[in-house]
Amino acid sequence: MGFDISSLLHTADQNLHSSVLPVLALAAVDEIKSAGRCFALENYTACGFHTLRALEVVMADYYKLVSGKEKEFRSWYDYIEEFTKLEKSRTRRGSKFPSPKVAAMLDRMRQLDRNPLMHPRDSLDEMAADTLF
Repeated sequence: MGFDISSLLHTADQNLHSSVLPVLALAAVDEIKSAGRCFALENYTACGFHTLRALEVVMADYYKLVSGKEKEFRSWYDYIEEFTKLEKSRTRRGSKFPSPKVAAMLDRMRQLDRNPLMHPRDSLDEMAADTLF
C-alpha cells in the first residue's frame, strides 16, 4: 500500500503483511490505524506512541499463547522477564517458543524506543517515527 496520505489516514493497517492481519487483536489493528493517521498528519511522536501500544497488545497475546496463561503486566520489563523465564523452561514445557530473540529484541526496543518516548522532553522526527511504524 505504501505511505501515501490517503492510505495512512484510512487504511494504515493494510501495510501489515496479509498473513499477520487475521491473527492480530482488533486493539492492535486500531492502534496501527491511529499510528498511520498520526504519521500522515506529521504528529510523529504520537505515531510512535500508538505503534508501541500496538506492540504491547501483541506482547500480551503472545504471552497468553506461549504460556497458556492470561496475565496483566504493569510494564514492558515485566513482559520481558516472563518471556525470559519461559524461554529458559521451554524444553521442560515441550515448547520451542518463545525464542531467546523475543525477549532480547523487546528489551532493546524498551530501552531505546519505548522508555525514552514516554518522557515529555523526548520526541520523534519523521525518520524515527517511520522506523517504528
